[in-house]
Amino acid sequence: MLANIYALWLSGSAYEPALRIITNLSPLAPTLVFAYYIFRRRLLPMVFERTLVYGALLLTIVYLHRLTLVPLMERYSQQYHFDLVVVEALVLVGLILAYQPLRRRIREALRYLVGGEVERVRSATHDLAIELSQQSNVDMQQICEWFTDGIMRRSCSQQERRPVVCHSEKP
Repeated sequence: MLANIYALWLSGSAYEPALRIITNLSPLAPTLVFAYYIFRRRLLPMVFERTLVYGALLLTIVYLHRLTLVPLMERYSQQYHFDLVVVEALVLVGLILAYQPLRRRIREALRYLVGGEVERVRSATHDLAIELSQQSNVDMQQICEWFTDGIMRRSCSQQERRPVVCHSEKP
């Protein structure tokens, strides 16, 4: 929108330099918000792993598509005078909607990426690791008991959704 205002109305005016700077820097705001969210939620390792896996998967699919379907689509497109990209998109959407395990996996991945439970588990694990590193001078038996109690405390306080039995007594 800023580019349209700049190109249509304010080109050659006194406001042109300021609007040019604002237009050029406008993509920076969503990028910074995304970066803040990644660092705040400690998602950087997951982003790198998923970027590599999904990037390789996408590259493979695009390469196979280019080798197999594009020549067929060009031939039939010229023969029937119809753009087969529409048919390809409809087939892809149909496969995604009809194939139940793929739908379930996509739903699970989105829930994992967006869900708040992941952040709570990650924070609790981080806090427990910090507390464990602070207990480096304690006897091994005491560390094991402390660690077991810490795990039980954290898991019992977050077990409203998961069916895990928590015992308060020690064996």
